[in-house]
Amino acid sequence: MKKLILSLCFLLSSLGAADSWYNKFHLGLEAGVFMNNFGGDIENATPSLTRFSDDLNYKNTDSSFFALHLKNDIDYVPDLDISYMNVQQNRNAELNDQKFVAAGDYNGSVRSKISYNVLNTVVKSSFKYKGSMKKFFSWNFYTGDVEYNIGINAKFISYRFDIEKSDTTDANFISVESAIILPYLGAKYYWYDFILHGHVSALSFSDAKATSYEAGIDYQLFKNFYLSASYMYEDFEATEKLDTVYFKSYGNKLAMKYYF
Repeated sequence: MKKLILSLCFLLSSLGAADSWYNKFHLGLEAGVFMNNFGGDIENATPSLTRFSDDLNYKNTDSSFFALHLKNDIDYVPDLDISYMNVQQNRNAELNDQKFVAAGDYNGSVRSKISYNVLNTVVKSSFKYKGSMKKFFSWNFYTGDVEYNIGINAKFISYRFDIEKSDTTDANFISVESAIILPYLGAKYYWYDFILHGHVSALSFSDAKATSYEAGIDYQLFKNFYLSASYMYEDFEATEKLDTVYFKSYGNKLAMKYYF
């Protein structure tokens, strides 16, 4: 009986410890729309330079954006942010001169399509500094809290560009599948119901180059629920066969965030 009681006590203490461990993690979900513009070009040694905006008529489009944020209160355990963006658009264009793209020669009327998927997995450490109450004449105010983030961003890029002449269905394409590890820096400023935030990731000395950054503001509408507005930028450069693709997507993002 004593062994049974001791075993039950050990089990209950383990469950209690597990519950305490579980409560140290805080999950956040984000969903929004990215109102982005396209830019960049396709270049090769022919020589030929084809611009997505000026030559192929790519403008702006709305894309879905999702993110998961996992914070914790455990010392020396990093936080985790995972975000996913899906951009797709197709355009008709009239080329005024000869372009060599995806191993094909194009002039006149063309159709093209872009599919761009980005998965960012950020592992970061956070350093937080509490503010204090200050007095300005007869007004007492809180200076706000500051948080700095440093870590790495594992960026997974899936990109495909299809192009065909308008009078045929024979299409050529460029496909880029790449995984890039980038340094990550970020900062947040907490002041009452507002959060100013920004972060940047960049790498420019590998075969595949990439940059991403975002800056914006969150407003706490009610407990655990935030409305967010920001400006976001994503680009990459990669060489596929004869073509060097430089593609960028940038614009405003509106989102809702909920923290459990």
